[in-house]
Amino acid sequence: MTEILTINTEQNIIKHDLIEPLTVYTEGFESLNQRIPEYTGKLPDTKISKIIDQLKVTMKKYNGMGLAANQCNINLRLFILGSENFQFVCINPKILRCSDKMIRDKEGCLSYPALFLSKERPETIEVEFLTEQGELKQVEFSGLTARIFCHELDHLDGKLFTDSIGKTSMLLARQKQQKLIKKFSRIVKNKY
Repeated sequence: MTEILTINTEQNIIKHDLIEPLTVYTEGFESLNQRIPEYTGKLPDTKISKIIDQLKVTMKKYNGMGLAANQCNINLRLFILGSENFQFVCINPKILRCSDKMIRDKEGCLSYPALFLSKERPETIEVEFLTEQGELKQVEFSGLTARIFCHELDHLDGKLFTDSIGKTSMLLARQKQQKLIKKFSRIVKNKY
């Protein structure tokens, strides 16, 4: 069963700054290349809800569009997707079906700061996941949302952002990354 996802932008917005953000671990951190097992506990769960709130704050702090729990050294099979004002939770996410049409586009990753790689992803996917309340959802995503879902699911499956990138492409991307980091460092240094 596929449903159209309607987003209520008033729901799930963090209304205070009392929640501490988590550390986002970067390239080379071992939990990034380990497959995270399915969550088998009951939902809702107050401990998981607290972690979810921290992930939302962390994603917002780093201007992310998605954040997997294992990027913050939390071994739960869940990720957050969304924008600054609205995020939703995917627990035990699965891709049920992918379109044949693939789209190549640039992607970034909070665990690989300033590194942007051209990745091929399905244009449309049908997915299944549990909400924070334990409700099973089947939804069809396309475009950017499908790309982000695939990217975050890769994290939970232990696939690295840099997997499947050729040596030459990686070398060029690393050179651009270093230029961006130097540029950002100069801006920060001049500003403060």
